[in-house]
Amino acid sequence: MAQPKALLGYISTIISFIRRKKIIKTILAKPYLHFLFMGLILYFYYQNFHTPPAFINKQSITITTTEIQDINHTIINQWKRNLQPSELELMIDTKYFNEILLYEAVSLKLERKDKEIRKKLITQMRQILTPSLKEPSEELLHSYYQKHTKEYSITRKISFAHIYLQSLAEGDTKQFVEMLNLKAIEPQNALKYGDKFIQGNQITSVTQSQLAKNFGKYFAGRVWRLKGQKWHGVIHSQYGYHILFITHKQNGELLSFDTVEDRVYDDYIQEQRDNALQSAYKKISTQYKLERN
Repeated sequence: MAQPKALLGYISTIISFIRRKKIIKTILAKPYLHFLFMGLILYFYYQNFHTPPAFINKQSITITTTEIQDINHTIINQWKRNLQPSELELMIDTKYFNEILLYEAVSLKLERKDKEIRKKLITQMRQILTPSLKEPSEELLHSYYQKHTKEYSITRKISFAHIYLQSLAEGDTKQFVEMLNLKAIEPQNALKYGDKFIQGNQITSVTQSQLAKNFGKYFAGRVWRLKGQKWHGVIHSQYGYHILFITHKQNGELLSFDTVEDRVYDDYIQEQRDNALQSAYKKISTQYKLERN
C-alpha cells in the first residue's frame, strides 16, 4: 500500500525544485501543464507505492526444510528407498494441499491443537468440499451407463501404465494416489515416479490370463475390475506394489444394465465426489502460494 509521508516528501522536493528554478508562474499560466504535473505524480506513485490487486490478501503457506525432511524420511521408511525428486515434489504438493485445507478450516473458525485435531480438521474440510450427493435417479444412472459402455462390457484385452514400488511398509499411499489424480498426472509420465520395472511402465494389450500368468491371479483380477482414465492403487503383485492407470480396454459384449446396476451406481457417486474435490482443489489453490523455508 502507499506510504503517504514518503509521497508527500517527494512532492515537497519537486515543489522546492520548481521554486528554485522560478518556473511556478509558467506552470500556473498553462493549464495543460497542470495535468502533466499531476500525471507525473500519479505515475511515480503507482511505480513505487501501489500494490497490484493480485498480490493483496494472498495467503502465504510456508513449508520448512525440516518439514520436507520429515516428509522424505517418512516415505523412505515406507518405501525402503530414497525418493526421486519428482516423487518428493508430489508429496510436497500433498503437504501443501493439506495445509490449504487446514487454513480453510481455520478460516471457518475451527481450532487446531494437536495432530489428531489437525487430521480431523482436514477430514472435515474434505467433507465440506465434497458434500453429500443427491441420490441419482434410475434415468440418470441409465444415461451414465450409456456414456460409459466401455466400463460395462466384457473386457477382452487391457492396456495400462503403472508406477512400480518394489517394497512398501505399512503406510497410507491413498493421498499419493489422490494427488496424482488431482494434478491430472498423465500416464506417460509414470516413469518419473516409483522404482524401475524390468518390463517397463506401459503394459499393452494383454488378456486376463496373460496378466495372471505374469503378475499373479490376484493382481489380474483386481486390475480387470478397474475403471479407466484415472489412477488406482496400491495393488500387490508377485513383483511388488503398483499404482495403475487403465489407458485402453478392448471390449466385447456389452453387459445389461440390470447386471451392472450396482457398479454403475458406485462409479457415478465416486466420479461426482472426485470431480467435486478436484474442482475445489483448483479453486482453493489459487488463493494460496507455496513457500519453502
